[in-house]
Amino acid sequence: MEKTWFEKLGDEIKDSFDSRLARMEIEVTERILEVMEEKKVTRAELARRLHVSPPVVTAFFRRGSNATMARLLKIADVLDLDLSIQFQGKKVDSREKPFEKMRIAG
Repeated sequence: MEKTWFEKLGDEIKDSFDSRLARMEIEVTERILEVMEEKKVTRAELARRLHVSPPVVTAFFRRGSNATMARLLKIADVLDLDLSIQFQGKKVDSREKPFEKMRIAG
């Protein structure tokens, strides 16, 4: 069945750079929060380990866009994790996560 113009527009927006970046930021942030919960590390404790104020950590989780490589590596270090980022060919099926290979291992 052929897609409607609305479905096609939705696909274009979903596959846009900004949309993919937002999904990636959410996935990374969610994974960090999962690891923190597993390791029973609070946001205040993470801030202490990173030598930043708690509002800096809150801002990071609220706006993930300041997730520089340096910041992600520092977070991985203080949570005793390896950070691994892999590039791969794009998926043919746009419903698959384009960043599924990005992981923060615990």
